[in-house]
Formats: sequence, structure tokens, C-alpha cells
Amino acid sequence: MSCSDVCGALSGGNVDTWRCDPDAGVSTCRPAACSPGYGNCDDGGTTCEADLTNDPDNCGACDQPVDPLRGTRCVGGLPACGVGTAGCDADGGFSCLFDDAGTLCCPADNTNCAGTCINLSTDPGNCGACGEAIDTLRGNHCVAGASTCSDGGTCDPDGGSTCVAEYDGGPHASQCCGGGTVNCAGECVNLLTDSNHCGSCVNLVSGHVGADRCENGAPVCGPGGSLCQAEQPLCSPGPNIGCYECLTDLDCAAGDGVCCGGTCTPKDQACGCPATPGALFTPSACSASGVTGGACIGTSGAPLLSTDAAEDFHAGACGCVANGQLPVTDHAICEAEGLFHDLCAVASGVVGACIAQGVPARDGTVGAQNCGVVGRTCDPSLGGLNCSADAGVGVCSCNSDSPIGAQDGCKTPVFANGRTHVVADYCRANDPKLCDCENQANIGPCSAIGATPDCCPTGCVDLATNVANCGLCGSACAGGQQCTSLAYDGGPPIAACGCTAPGECRAAAGTVANSRWPTNDCIAETCVCSLFRTPDGSGTLSACPVGKYCCDGVARPTTGTDTGCCDMACGTSDDNRCLRYPGGPRQ
Repeated sequence: MSCSDVCGALSGGNVDTWRCDPDAGVSTCRPAACSPGYGNCDDGGTTCEADLTNDPDNCGACDQPVDPLRGTRCVGGLPACGVGTAGCDADGGFSCLFDDAGTLCCPADNTNCAGTCINLSTDPGNCGACGEAIDTLRGNHCVAGASTCSDGGTCDPDGGSTCVAEYDGGPHASQCCGGGTVNCAGECVNLLTDSNHCGSCVNLVSGHVGADRCENGAPVCGPGGSLCQAEQPLCSPGPNIGCYECLTDLDCAAGDGVCCGGTCTPKDQACGCPATPGALFTPSACSASGVTGGACIGTSGAPLLSTDAAEDFHAGACGCVANGQLPVTDHAICEAEGLFHDLCAVASGVVGACIAQGVPARDGTVGAQNCGVVGRTCDPSLGGLNCSADAGVGVCSCNSDSPIGAQDGCKTPVFANGRTHVVADYCRANDPKLCDCENQANIGPCSAIGATPDCCPTGCVDLATNVANCGLCGSACAGGQQCTSLAYDGGPPIAACGCTAPGECRAAAGTVANSRWPTNDCIAETCVCSLFRTPDGSGTLSACPVGKYCCDGVARPTTGTDTGCCDMACGTSDDNRCLRYPGGPRQ
């Protein structure tokens, strides 16, 4: 029987036609053609064993495995992704996603990591293998599947260095932290000393009110190197570093206190206190009995109250407020001194100081000062040289029982309008005891600035014009002559009577040797003092100034000879108070 007869009778094995294998003998048949979709892929097999439509190793042809860039299985002899889907386009650089659904195509450089296409060369969470995150001790980037710093280097964890994470493109990106520093949000910091990262990356010294710096990884304050405690919980960074009860007025409870040098102080003891913590200050209340005064005066000029803002007390000053002309009746501001209320004297600005009334006290013919009004000095025109109480307010007065006599200084001259005036000549015996001018019916002293400023036995007159008292009380002009007032630059006014003979220029009871008269001679029909000349330098003989006596070589017990115009009647005093002018004979 021939080979064709033997093989032609065969059937099955997915073989369409057979052939004889002459090398194997006439009885050996080989597949000459496989059924569609099958292949004889075992090189010498006697059947078409391979299903070329779904065999992933022989997909579409023998020895043709599924291209992983195009699919995950063989369907219809072609690579396919998942069930019933076509294969990926290998030319487009995609491959199948390896999961059960298998319906997506991943880029060629990606790998399926738990159902997600991942580039293992660059992904920080899957660096080199799925699920392997970058080692932060060695790098902050994934490059070629390995942990590296962004500049390509790799940190050495054994050397204690780590990679600084890239942070907003900052200057430290790609550096390795070393030398005891660590990576805090992209910055190499020393947790032992860094005030913004004290002990940890998120611990700020500024978050601790009781600290100003970082020491050994802990917030501390001042030279003591410890955190501020409860009684002084706040740390001041300077200029006086240390722990304090308060740093600002707001730190004092409910606004009732003022932060004075770092200590909460009651407002009534905080006037003018320093706001700087550590500044020296001793709490004390403004003293009504002291020189300053018992009120805290603000910059507005008004006393500060407990309801005023704490900050106002820093600029305050102890003192008083007054216009300088009225006594302070509030003893809490200026305390009473004996029978007097103290006065408030304002030298400059708005803050005054308390001063006592009647001080300095009267000294002989110099009256008491600050009597009733700041700066007021008592004199006869105000009632006397003494300062006495009147309902707590000082008034000028005199004492008719004074050891120095009933006039008690009431004849002390008062200067006004360019010359001196004697405005009173006795002290009233009845209250109120004030200086008065005789024959004025107790109306008080003459007005030194009025029309009749001089007190004579006849009453208040003007010695510069009164013919009965021309230049001096009782110096009457003779024979109807007028009393004429003359004024010269550089000296007091001069009053002189007209005359026709020297005898008219002397007191009726006076003589040249004992003059109580402002003149002693008649020159050019005007009474003059023969040894006194006008103060204008012309050398003209003149009467003595109003209120002066013409002394003509009168011997005194202790001073020799007076010549010229003197304050007192000639020969009645050992005080040598006589006027001398350029051009006069006494030079």
C-alpha cells in the first residue's frame, strides 16, 4: 500500500491534508495543511495542536507570542487588551494596562501599579518599583528609578545629611542638610538654636510669651536661660531683656492699671511712669503736701481721672492746674498750709506747682509774698505788709499794735508811674486792719496809679501838681504861685513852685540848715535846690524830684555832710541816701 493510500485515509487532529514523511517510513504521515486557525507548531508533530486564534505563544502564527506593547492576550489570532478588545497601537507607544478589566492602554514607559499607569523612573511614590517611595534620607526626586537630590546627587544618610525638599524654588533646593541641621519645609535649620524652629520644625519662639530666644531646643528668656514663670510671664526682648508682669498697658487687667517699667501699677500711683519694661520707677501718688501737687496733669492740661486711658498717665506729670491768680481750694491737689490754701503757680506749659501763701514772709519793709495770688507782694497800697488769712485766702493787712508803731510800715513807699508814693500814713485800729490815709474817712490807702497817689496829712493828693503840697507834703507854693511838674529822661518827675525870692522856696518853719523842703533857692522865678541839677545832663539847677528833700551841707552823726536831694528830711537820719546826677556839684 502506498503512503498516499495510508495517509489519505487519516482524519482529525485539525489536519486538512496529510503528507508522507519519506524519511520516517511509508507509514509515517505528517500534516500537509492544518485546518484554518490551527498550526503544527511543535516541529515534527503529527497533529495541528496550536490554536492560533487564542494561543498567546502562537498568536496568528506559530512561535508568534502576543506583543506586550500591543496586548495582554490573543483574540482571533491578534494581540488584544482584555476581553473582546483590540490591541494597542504599538507604533503609538502604548501598552495594555494589566488588570482584570484590561480596557486601557498605557504609555510604553509606564507600568501597571495596582491598576494605575506609573512611570517607575520618575514617580516619587513608585520609584523603581510599584509602591517604593523615594528615600528622603537620600534624595527628594526620583531619577531613573532611584532616589536622588534634584541636582542629581545623593545624600549620605550615614553622614547625618538629608536632602532639602524643593520648596517654592527656594535657594536651598537640591541641597543636603548636614552639620546638625534638618529639613524644615525646604530649609536647613538647627533645631537647637533656631527661633522659628525651636526643638521642632513647627515650634516658634514667638509663640511663647515667656521667651525671646531658642536655647538647646527650648524657648527661654533673658540671661537666666529659662522660660518666664506665672508671676512674671512675659518676656521683653529689649532693651532690658527679662521677664515682666506686663509689656504694654493692655497686659494689665481690665485697663485698671498702667504698665510702669514692666509692672502693672494703679493709676493713682502711675503718674509719669515709663512705658519701657525694666525702666526704673517707684510707684507713688502725687502729693498734695509736696511741691509738685496732688493731681496727675495730662498733656491736655486737665487732671487725669481713673476713667482716663492708661496710656495718658505715661505722659502725665504731678502738679496742679490754675491760672496763677486764684488759690486752689481743692486740698487734694494743693494741701492747706496753716490757715491758707496753697496756690498753684504755673511757670510754663500747663502743669503748675503748689506754693504756700505768704512765703517768703514779711521782712521789715519788704512785704510778704504770694499773698492770695501767685506773685503778689504785699505793700501799703494792698492793705499792708503782712499776709493774713481771710476764709483761707491770704489778704494783705497791717497791725496797729505793732511794736514798730501804729503805722506798722504803712508809710513804706510804693513805686508806680515812674516814681515812689507814700499812699498811707497809719494802720486802722479796727478790723479790717488795713493801711489808710488820714483824713480819708477810712476809705483805704491812696491809689498809687490814680489821680491823687500821695498821702499827706490833708488826704490824698498829687505831689507833682498840688500847690499846697508841691513835691512834698506841706510844701506849699507862696503867693498864689503854681506847682509845675517837669519830667526829664533818666530820672523821676520834678515838681517846683514859681517864686520871686528865695524865701518863697523854703518851708515856713524850715531853714537851709534844717530843710524839710524840696527847694532852697529861687532861680529864674522857679524854686530850685541850689545843689541839684536836672538829670538830663544840661547842668540846669532844678527842684528835687517829687518826694525828695533838698539838703544843703547838713552834718549827720555818722556820714559827714549831705549835699543834694535826699530820701529823708535833712539831718533826721544817718542813711546817706542822696541823689547824684552827672553835671551836679556832688560829683
